Amino acid sequence: MEHNLTSEWDFLYNKAHNEYLNYLATTGLVGFTAYILVIIFVLIQLIKNIISKKDLFSVTVLSAYISILITNIAGFSVVIISLFFFLLPAFLTTSEDKPTKIHHRLTFFIPIIIFISFLFIKNIVSFYLADIFYAQSQSSDSHQQYQLAYQQASKSLSLNPNEPNFLIQIATLAAKMALITKDQAYIDQAVSFSTKAIQISPANINLWRQRAQIYFYLATIDTKYFRDTIQSMLQAIKLAPTDAKNYYSIGQFLESANLTDDAVPYYQKAIELKSNYDYAYFALGQIYFNQKKYDLAKENLLLDLKYAPTDTAAQDLLKKIK
Repeated sequence: MEHNLTSEWDFLYNKAHNEYLNYLATTGLVGFTAYILVIIFVLIQLIKNIISKKDLFSVTVLSAYISILITNIAGFSVVIISLFFFLLPAFLTTSEDKPTKIHHRLTFFIPIIIFISFLFIKNIVSFYLADIFYAQSQSSDSHQQYQLAYQQASKSLSLNPNEPNFLIQIATLAAKMALITKDQAYIDQAVSFSTKAIQISPANINLWRQRAQIYFYLATIDTKYFRDTIQSMLQAIKLAPTDAKNYYSIGQFLESANLTDDAVPYYQKAIELKSNYDYAYFALGQIYFNQKKYDLAKENLLLDLKYAPTDTAAQDLLKKIK
């Protein structure tokens, strides 16, 4: 809960500040084990070089390598450090070492390796192009060019059909297209794509929030989807029970549906988790003002201005009370 009072409380963290944890989280046990084995192999070989050859240059390389391993405990590798991490082991082979001849039987595997490499390269290119179309879709979406954004999102999804971010993007755009056209096909796509995204990555809080927004769009067409809006946000709360923004978002959804009394406890919970949450104070002040509970309205608006002194909306509302 204390995290809500930091300046980065609503930032999206995309890396652990520990390279080893980062590898474990992003590549799993197999990738993490491979990473550790590389480190162990390099350390052993460098130490062998120092002991057997009295190689002072290996001492320098070992010192540099160990410094990287230490700094990676308290941070993640930036590009240049990652480059050093994989290039320093190249000094394990010196000019005195004799090159190893490739056995002629191994040449049989070269075409297989080339074929497998081609498949990997093809996938990498597909992922790269998918990312380009995804970025273009986001740009078009921000300019309210929903039809074009939908087409670009479709291209990204065709190249990488199991990426949750692509699925939730096209689901959002389908929901927006449904608002414009009232076409049932777009409604069905919004529901199916968002469901698939959640099934692939069920612990992703941002996907649940975006799913809630999608259903909120659809609820303006058919009110039956509003229940799914709230259920999606409740799942986000289940995954992150101390995230104040989740409670505030539910309050906003409920208030937009004229369920003001139901929204109040969620705003209060948001403030309980984040005592300087100016938006939540303003929301409560506005509700109490409309309910003619002016003392409570004034109290919350003053707290809003305490944490956001330039909030002109709160200032204007407070003048009406005075």
